[in-house]
Amino acid sequence: ARIPPAMDATVVHNDFKLDNMMLDRADPGRVVAVLDWDMTTLGDPRIDVGTLLGYWPEASDPPERLAIAMQPTYLEGFPTRADVVARYAARSGRDLGAIRFFETFALFKLAVVLQQSQVRAHLVGRLGKPGERVDDGVVLFARVSLPGHELAPGKARATGHRGVQFLDLLRVAAAEQQEGGLAPRGSLGA
Repeated sequence: ARIPPAMDATVVHNDFKLDNMMLDRADPGRVVAVLDWDMTTLGDPRIDVGTLLGYWPEASDPPERLAIAMQPTYLEGFPTRADVVARYAARSGRDLGAIRFFETFALFKLAVVLQQSQVRAHLVGRLGKPGERVDDGVVLFARVSLPGHELAPGKARATGHRGVQFLDLLRVAAAEQQEGGLAPRGSLGA
């Protein structure tokens, strides 16, 4: 596998993104607080950087990545993902050479969370039968995090359930990553 060697463990927020930050009113480029610490643990600090990058669309990103934008970072005035990485590396002194792995992991995690939300909605009767519909967001996250892969019966079990296809697609992608590596569409260096 191409999982990067772990760094010394630090406190990891696990949902580090712009809408969990409070910005200084006089200097909006300065974070004064980080909110929503319910998923905090000890771990590799690159998890938080990768999560931030997963939520950080840029104006030059492909349309499918902009379609899943949850933060306004594609607007003028925001730094690019490369700028965020360079600034973090300079301030922390940490090597971020393997950051693409953590950005890809964050996008996988977001797709799984969306899939989980769809299943939960089905269970409480807000959606039809399983397999009738998958949130477009799940499909888009899968396409962004798995370049060159599509949700199609040829790559996954012929169940007719796109959620199962997505999980099979993750399995296929993991095997391909071992062979040559993957990077999300619109990621650093992709």
